[in-house]
Amino acid sequence: MAGRPEGTNNNSNTMRLVRWPLTLFLLLAGSHGVSSDLLPVMKQIWSVLGGSSQFWTGTNFCNPADFIGVQCSSQGWPISLKLSKQGLTGPIPQAIGQLTNLTILFLDNNYLGGSTIPDSIGNLTHLESLDLSSSGLSGSLPSSLGRLQKLQNINLLNSGQTGSIEPLLRISSLVRVELGGCHLSGPIPDLLGNWPNVTYLSVWRNNLNGTIPPSLAKMKNVNFLDFGVKTSLKMISSLAGGNHFTGSIPDVFEGFSNLGYLSFWNNQMNGTFPLSLRDSHQLFYLDLAVNQFEGEIPSFVSTFTLLARLSLSNNKFSGAPPNATALTRLDSFAIDRNQFEGSLDLSNLRLLTFVDVSYNGLTQIAIKGLFVNGSCYLNNNLLPCYPLYATKCEVTYLPCTVKDKINMLYDSTTKISTAEAQILLNATIQVPSEIIRALTAVSAALLRNTSFFSFNQSGISLQLETRNTSDGSHVFSQINNSFISASFPSSILNSSRVSVSLSSVSFNPFLYSSVVGVEVYDTRGNTIEISDSRENVNITMGINITVPDGYDAVCQYWNESNGIWSRQGCTLFIQEQLSICQCNHLTNFSIGAILPLRPELSNSSEATAPMAPDSPTKLIIIVVVCGIGGLLMVAIIAFATLRLVRGRKSGGVDIGTHADEEGGKIEWIERVSKGSKTEVWKAIHNGVTTVAVKKRDEKNMYQLAQEATRLKSLHHPNVVMYLGQNLSEKWLMIEWMEDGSLYHYVKSNPLTSYILFNIAFDVAKAMSYLSEQCIVHTQLTPLNVLLRIVHGTAVAKVTHFGESVEEGARYHRKPEDHTAPEVAQYGTQYSKSDVWSYGILLWFMASGGREFHQNFKKRSSPVTEDGWETTIKSLIQECTQMEASNRPIFSDLAKRLKRGELEAKQEKARFEDYDPYSDR
Repeated sequence: MAGRPEGTNNNSNTMRLVRWPLTLFLLLAGSHGVSSDLLPVMKQIWSVLGGSSQFWTGTNFCNPADFIGVQCSSQGWPISLKLSKQGLTGPIPQAIGQLTNLTILFLDNNYLGGSTIPDSIGNLTHLESLDLSSSGLSGSLPSSLGRLQKLQNINLLNSGQTGSIEPLLRISSLVRVELGGCHLSGPIPDLLGNWPNVTYLSVWRNNLNGTIPPSLAKMKNVNFLDFGVKTSLKMISSLAGGNHFTGSIPDVFEGFSNLGYLSFWNNQMNGTFPLSLRDSHQLFYLDLAVNQFEGEIPSFVSTFTLLARLSLSNNKFSGAPPNATALTRLDSFAIDRNQFEGSLDLSNLRLLTFVDVSYNGLTQIAIKGLFVNGSCYLNNNLLPCYPLYATKCEVTYLPCTVKDKINMLYDSTTKISTAEAQILLNATIQVPSEIIRALTAVSAALLRNTSFFSFNQSGISLQLETRNTSDGSHVFSQINNSFISASFPSSILNSSRVSVSLSSVSFNPFLYSSVVGVEVYDTRGNTIEISDSRENVNITMGINITVPDGYDAVCQYWNESNGIWSRQGCTLFIQEQLSICQCNHLTNFSIGAILPLRPELSNSSEATAPMAPDSPTKLIIIVVVCGIGGLLMVAIIAFATLRLVRGRKSGGVDIGTHADEEGGKIEWIERVSKGSKTEVWKAIHNGVTTVAVKKRDEKNMYQLAQEATRLKSLHHPNVVMYLGQNLSEKWLMIEWMEDGSLYHYVKSNPLTSYILFNIAFDVAKAMSYLSEQCIVHTQLTPLNVLLRIVHGTAVAKVTHFGESVEEGARYHRKPEDHTAPEVAQYGTQYSKSDVWSYGILLWFMASGGREFHQNFKKRSSPVTEDGWETTIKSLIQECTQMEASNRPIFSDLAKRLKRGELEAKQEKARFEDYDPYSDR
């Protein structure tokens, strides 16, 4: 009995030895069965997909060196097929449905021949991840997708799918859904509640429409883990961006307390800001731009302290702008083209790289400490003449009078550059009543940051310089190229260093000679008061000053207290025909013309200029004024008090924004065109250069400023060159193009094939450059293309940037014949909209100057004719496709036209070289 158990163990061991070979055989047999069944299927799939013949040639499809992209399970079943970027060109075969154990299928970044997703994909019931992005597909989503109830991640980004989104809404297991850039259409069914686990949803730039269903409220687990953020963030990525959704945003965001990214950009939605977002303090990206939302922005937006981007552009929001002071993480802040009003504080937002608050009704923008490392637009608001702080942002201001600008200079903190001073003094020439105040104010402001300035233009002179008086010598200052000077002993100044301002005005409606002014400042910029001095100040008024016959010339000063001219302490000397006013004080001086005094008045210290015999009410006064605010200033003025109230506060100054040309002379030659808003003149600049000058009326100053601003930033040989501007006179100067507009040229000159290609190529190059800058011209018409034709070769340049906008911007102008259909329908401008206009421009040239008239109720592309040049005809048809996405881009157009231009040039050369008498 004792040996039985031992025998039993031996038998068991023997049985185990027998079973192992059997098990191994069965496994091998099973594996061979899988290979034998699926190998031809796998090879068929590879062949239909257009895979390289270099791979998938062997008998073991689990060999990754041969069957690239294939991963098998331990049982030998293919479970992963990753064929991204393999240059595949064929359709997705129906046989793909036989790989029923697949959990991963990646066919992205190939071109799958415009094929559809086969119905058999519904057999892949184990599939967890599907990526068909950028794969060149077409057609609708098959309903069989709804059977993939283990699918978690689907990426159809830019894949080309059309039709309804409904099949995907049947998949309740989805976690990440990327559908951006497709052509899906129709409404979103009220099935979003079927996606309780979705963490990422992207459907931007489709053709979806209708309203956002309220079942959005059931997507409580929406979140997205950004690689730069370590915490889990809820995210709805571009939920509606670039579609045609209407209605309001469902106010269903209660419980979305970790929502991080929300965008409804570029739709046709309306309503108000959803109040249920109040607890979404994890928002770092909020974009509601390019819709029709209205009402006020709730104050709780200022509590979204994690916001990096806030975009509310192109809506109808009103009231106070969002309070951004606590949003210190902002990288991009855009609220442009709304109806916001009041004040906005952008101070100390140091991370900003983009700011656009333009086209609102803001009256004050605080920008102290604002550092924008990129683009910044504050323009087209109701801002007062100048901001308090200098900025690199684009700014436009309400129109200011010269008087306003001068008043601002009396702010003790205001500093201006010499260039800005030149501009203001030039502007003041047109307002004679403000000249003396301008000289005073400019001197005071300049001396806060410079020690020398000289101006001599149109009868106004100003000499500003700093002198060292420590050596005890006289202080002397003289206006260049004149006999006007001032001299006084340093002993009366009580300062080792002073600044002297000496001015002259050579015209005055009340006077017979120049107005001269002098004033003295110490090193801190304070006026040095000089009165009852033991030593006199000598002010040389000029040479050969004459007064009417029968009168004597006298020096006098303006007594502010009594409101009369007084001669006390002043004597006039004539030395070698120079008139020198010698006084023991500095205040407002003049040279008066008086009748010879009777003996009883000869010793009087107070006398006014007497009445002329023939005019009992007329006073003849030649005024020399002293006491203009600034360093050392003496000025001559008629019947005016120049001791102006100082310390007048205003909102800062930046004079240089109103003109670029410093003293340049323009000679107006002829007006070449006149419209309802604009005139164009041919002019000569500085006596040398022929230029074109555009003048606008007061109501269209913003467009002129916008065009000038835009042109200054553009540098391309086929964009008309900016040469200068003067917004106070409402003109913009650009280069002169001798042959005028394309419109007028074609109307009177037949275009050769070569010149047509010349022009088309040049315009395409210019527009390619603009599209690279994300600029949409919006007005690309034959009138806005200028020509210069020399020796049978054309140079074309694009002009008129007053209506240009950024890519994707809202556009409210009434559609015109060149306007793209999508702009007329949806009111949004893209570069592809300019491509449409370009096609109309080509049609104009090819048709010999006929004008295309568009019916916006029944839109259609222009009809080409059989006799037109083949390339141009083809380009017209492509550029005027009704669907914007089907139009070419400008860079491709330029490449094609370059070839066409070369061929036309060769044909032109052959024609010109042809000799009918040669021996060919």
